[in-house]
Amino acid sequence: MECLKWNYTPEQITTKTDEIIAKSQKTHDEIAKLKKGENTYTNTLLALIEEEREGTNWGCIVGLLSETYPDAKVRDASREADEKLSKFWIDMSMREDVFISVKNYQETLTEELDHEQKRFLERLIRDFKRNGLDLEKEKREEMKSKKKKITENSIKYSKNLNEDKTKLLFDKQELEGLNEDLINELEKQEEKYVITLKYPHVFPILEKCKVGNTRKKVLFEFNSRSKEENTKLFEETLELRHQIAKLLGFQNHAEFALDIRMAKKPETVMNFLDSLCEKLPGESELEVLRKLKREELKIPDDQEVVIEDWDFRYYHKLLLETKYQVDDNVISQYFPLEKVIEGMLEIYQQVLGLDFKQVAIDFNNPEEKMKVWHEEVKLFEIYDSEKKDFVGHFYLDLFPREGKYGHAAEFSIRHSCKKPDGTRQYPIAAMVCNFTKPTKDKPSLLQHSEVETMFHEFGHLMHELCSTVDIIRFSGTNVDLDFVETPSQMCENWVWQEDSLKKISLHYKSNDPLPIELIQKMTNAKNVDAGLFYRRQLFFGIFDQNVHSQEKSDTYKLTREIRKKICLIEQIEGTTLANTFGHLMSMYDAGYYSYLWSEVFSHDIFQRFKKEGLLSSVVGKQLRQTILSQGAKRDAMELLKEFLGREPNEEAFLESIFGKK
Repeated sequence: MECLKWNYTPEQITTKTDEIIAKSQKTHDEIAKLKKGENTYTNTLLALIEEEREGTNWGCIVGLLSETYPDAKVRDASREADEKLSKFWIDMSMREDVFISVKNYQETLTEELDHEQKRFLERLIRDFKRNGLDLEKEKREEMKSKKKKITENSIKYSKNLNEDKTKLLFDKQELEGLNEDLINELEKQEEKYVITLKYPHVFPILEKCKVGNTRKKVLFEFNSRSKEENTKLFEETLELRHQIAKLLGFQNHAEFALDIRMAKKPETVMNFLDSLCEKLPGESELEVLRKLKREELKIPDDQEVVIEDWDFRYYHKLLLETKYQVDDNVISQYFPLEKVIEGMLEIYQQVLGLDFKQVAIDFNNPEEKMKVWHEEVKLFEIYDSEKKDFVGHFYLDLFPREGKYGHAAEFSIRHSCKKPDGTRQYPIAAMVCNFTKPTKDKPSLLQHSEVETMFHEFGHLMHELCSTVDIIRFSGTNVDLDFVETPSQMCENWVWQEDSLKKISLHYKSNDPLPIELIQKMTNAKNVDAGLFYRRQLFFGIFDQNVHSQEKSDTYKLTREIRKKICLIEQIEGTTLANTFGHLMSMYDAGYYSYLWSEVFSHDIFQRFKKEGLLSSVVGKQLRQTILSQGAKRDAMELLKEFLGREPNEEAFLESIFGKK
C-alpha cells in the first residue's frame, strides 16, 4: 500500500494549512447559508463529517512533525500551523449560524440515519452547546478569546520542554554507581562528563548513582525545566479554564470536563482516589527504605533518617537488588531492543490475528528515503492474518534526538474511517519513545520498566489501528479520556508472564532466554513499594483535581502540601509540578485520574486471558472485535460489559496490588 511521504518544507506546511482552512471555511459558510427545510444529510451532516476528516488528517501530521521532525524550522512551522488550525477550529466550533443550521437539520430530519450518524449528530449539538452557543454573543466572544489563549499556552509549554538543552557537568567520582558503559558513552566537556535532562540520562542517575548530591542536583534541574515561563503558562491556563467553565454554568473546570466522561462528577473521582489511598500502604514501605539508607550511610541510631525526593528511586532499586536479587543491569542484558521488538510484535500478531511486515527502505534512494522522517524510524504494514486484508501502517521512532518529544507516546497520524465514496481511509500511527541508543559494541538494552512502556504504547497503537468505524470522530483512541488507557494498560500485563517473557528476551551475548529463576525474582518483587508508587499516581491525580476545582491555585504550595500528605515524601525544595506536568496542558486536564480509573478495567479484562489462555487468539480476537475495533462508536461501559459478560469490578485490580485475600 502507498506510504505517506515525509519531505515537508516550512513553506509547504504553511500553504497546506491555509488550503485546509480555506476549504473548511467554505464548507461552514455553505452550511450556514441553508434555509430551514434545505438541509440534507449530504449538504449538512456528511459535509461536516468530511470536513472533520480532512482537517484531522492534516492536524495529526503537523502534530507529529512538531514533536519529531529533525529540522527545527519544520518543527517551528508545524507548531505555528498547529496553533493556526486550533484557533481556526475554535472559531468554527463557535459559529452560531452553523449551529442554527445543524439544529434545523435535526428538527426537520426525514432521512434514516444509522447508529454512528445519529451519534455524530448528537455529539455535534452537544459540543456546540459546550462551546458556548447557548450564551449571548458577548460571552461567546470572551470564551473564544480564552480558548485561543489556552491553545497558545499549550503549544509554548510543550515546545519549552522539548527544546530544553540543559547540560550538567560532573566528574567521575560524582557519578559513582553508574554503569561503566553508560559513563563511557557520555559526551565530555572541560574534562567532565555531560549529563542532559533526557530520560536515558536522568533515570540511571536517580536509580543508580550513589552520590546523593548528584541525584539531588539532577532531579532539581529536571523538575526546574522552563520553570518561570511554564509555571506562568500553567497557572494562567488554569484560570482561563475556570473562567470558561463559569461562563457555561459549571462550578469549576473539573465539573465541566468530567460531565462527558465515564466518571461524570468530580465527587466520583475524588471518592475513587481517596478510597484507593486508604487501602494503600505507605509508612511501612518507607520505613524499610529508611533502614536501608541508615545501613548504607552508617547513620547512627539516634539520628533521624529521611527519604528525600532524590532518594526514593535509588533506595527502591537498592532494595530490589539486595533483598530480592533483582538487578536492572543484569536483567537489561536479556532485553536487547531488537529482540524485544521481535517478540512483542509476535505476541500482538498471535493474540490479535494480525501480520506485521517491515517495509524495506533504501536510504540512498531519494524517493525511498521520504517514507520516514528520520533514518532511525522503522515502518511496518499490517494485514489481517486470516482474510489477508490490509489494515494499516505504523512507525517506530525509538531513540532521543535534539528537539524531539521527550517521553513515550503513541501519535495518531491518520484515523481509520470511511471516505465519502465508501472506500476506507486506512489508519496510520507512530510509537515515539526515547530509549538508550545502541553503540558499535553493544545493542540498545532496555530496563524491564522500559519493556513495559513499549507494551503500553503499542497497546495504544493497536487500539488506533484495529478501528473499523465509519466516522473519524469515533475512530481508534478517540474514546472517553477515562477509558483510553484501558487497552494499553491491559497490555502491560504480558511483560510479567513467563510465556511472553521468553518470547521477548535473549541475552545479548550468550543468546540465552531470561532464566526462570530470574523471572520468579522479578515477579516476587513486582509489588515492592507498590503502595508508594500508587501514592505517587494519586498525588498527580489529586493535584490535578485540586487545581481544576479552584479559581486560582498557588501551585508551589499545593504541590508541597499534597506531595507530603499523599506520598509521605517532601517535594524537592524550590520545585513544583506546574512547569513540567505536560499531561495537564494537553488532553488530560482534570483527567489524570484516568490512569488509575482505567487500570481497574484493564486488570478485569486481563482476567479473561488468565483464565482462557495468556496468549489466546480467541480472547484476543474478541478483544479486537468488541473493544479495539469499536473506538467511541458505542459507550465504553457497554463495550466492557459485552467483553466481560458482566459488570466490571475492582477485584482483579486490588488483587494485582495486594494479592489474593
